[in-house]
Formats: sequence, structure tokens, C-alpha cells
Amino acid sequence: MTYFAPVLVSVYNRPKHFMECIETLSRNSFASETPLFVAIDAPSREIDVEPNEKIREYAAHISGFKSVHLFLRDKNMGARANMDETRKHLLSEYPSLIMAEDDNVFSSFFLTFMNQGLSLYEYDKRIFAVCGYNYPFPIPEGYQWDIYLAMAFSAWGYGVWRDKFLAVNWETPDFWSDFRNPFYLRKFNKALGDHVFIHLLSAKKKDHIYGDTAICHHLFKKKMFCVFPILSLVRNTGHDGTGLHCRAKNPAIFQEQPIWIKDPAPQVTLINIGQDIFFLKAILKYFKIPLWRITLSYFIYLAASIRKLMQINKHA
Repeated sequence: MTYFAPVLVSVYNRPKHFMECIETLSRNSFASETPLFVAIDAPSREIDVEPNEKIREYAAHISGFKSVHLFLRDKNMGARANMDETRKHLLSEYPSLIMAEDDNVFSSFFLTFMNQGLSLYEYDKRIFAVCGYNYPFPIPEGYQWDIYLAMAFSAWGYGVWRDKFLAVNWETPDFWSDFRNPFYLRKFNKALGDHVFIHLLSAKKKDHIYGDTAICHHLFKKKMFCVFPILSLVRNTGHDGTGLHCRAKNPAIFQEQPIWIKDPAPQVTLINIGQDIFFLKAILKYFKIPLWRITLSYFIYLAASIRKLMQINKHA
């Protein structure tokens, strides 16, 4: 490999998580060839001032990478804006980018896997991103590859290409019309899992953008997939109550999840088929939601979509 994609990590008030994130990332084989960018948001509460200062002090002495660049906010932007603004800037300069969260702990093979995937699948229109995390479900015996393709997405350490990433419409403008057809919802859930529609509905009702679900919506509309390793290259430690959207019933599932640490390193290969049926079924089972909750959410959606339509007609 002659090109190594830069890595962007955003952080706010968790110095312990952030230090572990950077230390494990720096132990990767190609860390010394990789530019590291860190976006540090400013504290919005008095309680966050001290941990934020610890992060800034630690970040000023990070080593082991080709270069280290810090984006030090002088006012609080919020987690999404802090990441989005930095990502937009970097994608204007680099053709691809690896993104991570401060509570990600990495396998020493993570950067190798990311750069192999970004190189091999760059011109494959089916592939949206290379994800370093894999869900905690078993892999079928005899499966021949170290990767699989899925119409799914995980933000816990992933690589993207500029053009493919910038094609996402984060506003999901078709949401209030597409799902009025219940058969469309059924097809959507059978492709992505029950959770995506419910999270999209929550985001739209709050007039927020949930990046993960907006990307999943994009994957479905464009019939695209992401590349996943069969054994995770990332462990998420944010389910200890400190994570912004991490509230697992059993946090040990994530905090103690095995990651790929033994040789040989995972190999990214070109897979010409689509999503393997085993992994589709595993993802659908993993994200299974009770039918009553799906039904209730759909009736809430229908009522909200009618109100939206009335508002549009009123202002037309």
C-alpha cells in the first residue's frame, strides 16, 4: 500500500476512553504512516472542564503517527457538529477517511484492514464503507472468507470514500412518503432489521439526524453494502454509562467482546456475490424487535405523516 487514509477521532469529556483508543490505534502496524486528526469539542458544563483539559493535555503529546493534527474548539459545538465540520474539511482534502469514536479499542490489524478494504473496493459501486466492528454473533463453520458483505453499517471504526459518503442525503426526505406503503416497510425491515425504521422515526419526530440510520436508509435506497470482518477489529467500551447513545442492558457483551488479535491478520478479498444469507439472518435476529412495538411505531408514523402532509398542503 502506498496511500494510507487519515484517521479522525472526535472526543469531548472521556480522557480514559480516549487514551485507550489512541494507545491501541498507535500500536497498529501502519500507524507511523497514518495522519491522525483529533477533534476536541469545548466543554458546555462546568463538570466537563477538568476531563476536557486532561484530553487536551494528553492530545498535545500524542506520538506514533505520521502526523498529529488537533482541532481545538473554543466553544461547544455538540458531538455531531464537532465531527461533521472536521469530516467535511478532511474530505475536501483526502479521497478517503477512517473515522473512529473515542470509546473504540482497536485490534492491531485495524488500520491494515481499513486500508486494504478502501483500496480494493474503491471503485465497486456496491460498497459504501468498510466497517471494523462486527456484531457479537457466531460465524458459520467452514465460511471461507475473513469478510462478509451486509446491508448494514456500524460507526465504531469505519472507512469511507469521499464521493460515496457525500452522496448521502442526511435529511432522508422520502421518509414521510415511502413508508406509507406497509409492504415497503416490510421489505425495508427484511433487508436491514427492525431497528432502523424505529430509529429513523425517532430522529424525524425530534427533527434530528441520526447518522447511522440515515446511512442505512441510503444503503437500502441505493442497494449498497458495507464490508465487515468476521471477527470484530473494534471493541466499544462506551456502554459503561458514559456513551451518548450507548445504554446496553448487558454492557459486558460489548466491553468484553473478543477482537481479532492473533495472526494471521484478516485478509480483505474481493467478493463478487451480494449479502450472504447466513449473515442477513444473523443481523435480522440480532436486531429483532417485538411485533407489537413495530406495529405501534408504524401507527405513530402514519399519524405523523398525515400531519406532515396537511402542513405541506397548508403552505402550498
